[in-house]
Amino acid sequence: MNRIELIASINKLNREQLIKLGTVLAIELTIQARDTYVPGSTAVHDPTRLRECNEVLHRVISAVRRGIDGEEVSSSIEMIVAQLPEKEDNTPLARQIFSAFFRALQQIDVS
Repeated sequence: MNRIELIASINKLNREQLIKLGTVLAIELTIQARDTYVPGSTAVHDPTRLRECNEVLHRVISAVRRGIDGEEVSSSIEMIVAQLPEKEDNTPLARQIFSAFFRALQQIDVS
């Protein structure tokens, strides 16, 4: 799934689904960020990528909050996706975010 396909999928979602997408995406991003940890310790072997994941997580949760507060949420999530490279294999972070979005979309009810 590329950026254009992600945005097309997001555009089909209603407000409730978008909020759920954001919350599930947040969970998926925390799972993705765990590979920056040094196993069996509290150390981090890739602090740069962990920080990048945290920045994306912040934007996702901010979009969810705006949605809960009654503001527009789809444009916020689209802005996150638009920051990604066109192809998902460009960077480890981009691959992780695409993967997280894809898994989050699979977990929400689109009926």
